[in-house]
Amino acid sequence: MVLPSESIERIATVPPLRDDTGSDRSMWRWDVKHRFTTRSAYDFLSHEEELEDPAIWQCIWKMSDWLCKNLFDQSFMGEDVDWPTRFPVLCWLLWKRRCSLLLDSEANYMDDILTRGNRLVEECSRAVSTVPQTTLRYVDQSRWTAPPQGCIKLNVNAVVSPTSHKAGIGGVFRDAHGRWILGFTRFVGALSHNSLVSSIKEMLVREWRVVVQHVSRASNKVADKLAARGRELGSKQTYFSSPPADVMDVVEEESMEIGSAVSELTGIR
Repeated sequence: MVLPSESIERIATVPPLRDDTGSDRSMWRWDVKHRFTTRSAYDFLSHEEELEDPAIWQCIWKMSDWLCKNLFDQSFMGEDVDWPTRFPVLCWLLWKRRCSLLLDSEANYMDDILTRGNRLVEECSRAVSTVPQTTLRYVDQSRWTAPPQGCIKLNVNAVVSPTSHKAGIGGVFRDAHGRWILGFTRFVGALSHNSLVSSIKEMLVREWRVVVQHVSRASNKVADKLAARGRELGSKQTYFSSPPADVMDVVEEESMEIGSAVSELTGIR
C-alpha cells in the first residue's frame, strides 16, 4: 500500500514518542486552546450540514428569559401563589421523576409531585419565617466608621514586602465613640495564610458575637500604619494602650469625624 505524498509529509512532521513528554490527554479539536466550551460546541453543531433545525439552539439560549420570569416575577401566577419558590421546587421534583424513569423505571404520578411540591414549599416558608430579619445598611468605605453603641471594633491589616516577603500585622480596638482601647503590631516574618485563617476561625467560634467585614484601605488607615510599623521594626509583638505618635493624627481626625472628644486621647507610649 502506497500512501499519498501529502500523508507521508504529515506523518513525518509528527515527533516520535518520548518518556519525558508526559501522559496522553484528551483535546477538543474545535477550540483554539483545545478545551471544551459550550460556545465551541455550539459553533461546531451549528455548522454541521446534518443539523436539521438550528432554531432549537436559539430557544436554548433564550431559556434564561423564561427562567428569570418564573423565578423573579411574582405576578406571573398571581399574588396568592408564591411561584418564585414553588417553581424551582417543582422543577427539581420533575427532574427526579425523569431520572427515576430512566434509571429505576419507577415513575411517580403527577399528583404525588404536586403534593410533595406543596409540602416542601410550606416547609420552606415556615423555615424562612423563623429566621430573624436583619436590616442591611450602607457602609461608607471612604472613612472609618464607628461600631454600634456597646460594641468594640477591631481593625486589622497586614503589610508584606514585595522583595523580602517579610510581613507585619497591626490592629486597633476602638469603641462607639472612636476612643482608643488597645493597639498592637507584630512582625510575622513570612506570612502563612493557612495558619492565620485557622487562628481567626478558632476565635470566631468563641462565646461572643462577631461580625467580619472587608473594608477599603481608606477606612483602615490606622491598622495599615500599625502593620507597616510592625514589619519595619521587626519586633515580635508590641501593644499600645494609647495611639503612637505616627498614627495620632489619623486617630484624631477619625475621632473628630464621629464627634468624639479628642481630649480623651492622652499619653503616647
